[in-house]
Amino acid sequence: MNLSNSFARLVALAFVASASVLAWTAFAGDEAAARVNSTCPISGERLAADAPTATFDGKTVGFCCNKCTAKFEAMKDDDKRALIAKAAPAAAEEKPAAAAKSEELTLNTVYALGVCPMSGEKLGADAVTKVFEGRQVRFCCAKCAGAFEKDTAAGFAKVDEFVIKQQNDAYPLDTCVVSGEPLTEMGEPVNVVSGNRLVKVCCKSCVRKVIADPSKAFAKLDAAIKDKQKATYPLDVCVIAGDSLSEMGEPVDVVVANRLVRLCCDHCVGKVMKDPAGVLAKLDEAAQAKTK
Repeated sequence: MNLSNSFARLVALAFVASASVLAWTAFAGDEAAARVNSTCPISGERLAADAPTATFDGKTVGFCCNKCTAKFEAMKDDDKRALIAKAAPAAAEEKPAAAAKSEELTLNTVYALGVCPMSGEKLGADAVTKVFEGRQVRFCCAKCAGAFEKDTAAGFAKVDEFVIKQQNDAYPLDTCVVSGEPLTEMGEPVNVVSGNRLVKVCCKSCVRKVIADPSKAFAKLDAAIKDKQKATYPLDVCVIAGDSLSEMGEPVDVVVANRLVRLCCDHCVGKVMKDPAGVLAKLDEAAQAKTK
């Protein structure tokens, strides 16, 4: 009888221990799923499932150890935001690029270039479209897309070069969108590509602020672009529908790659997102025709 009781106790203890392990595993899994990053923003090391975390701006950030957590906690808020913005894409990279949905894209993140960033070749109707870190990129072929995926940092460096070249001449401001100071206040302006748009700032300190919250920079840019480019806009019809811009009331003004695009209605915005490079090409053709 005593042996039976002892055996029953051992079974019960084993069950409790297993349940505790399972509960901890589930808890650690939930914590890992909630994190916005998969590598420590301080050390760069890959995070374990039970890695310590800190909460900032409503985001759960993981760290490789308590020492790194303490370093993060001691930082200024802007520096924390910059670190999170830099570390968060690492988690996104683990998901297949094709899994990103088109509805997650915005006019700021669609690919408005007409060439492949890897080969430099003109894109055709069979272009391969991918989304990395919330940014859309189009390629001339699957081979170029694969080469980009192998080293996205180098790939985005090429994209950024094309973006800066494309958007530099149309840039509407000579002041920093963050500080309001002249872009040459501290030397040469600093180019920042956020989403797929060029933002110019006066210094590296302002770079961090743009990265932390690009929406503020975009709002200032959009207002300046609409104000500056409206007078020289080359069309009086919708670039999508071909109807008069006043066909359905006031025109709908949007900004793509730091260029003003005027539409007859909200419905046409989605069509601009499907082929932004084609829309900009039509505007260029119309502008050239006006000068003849």
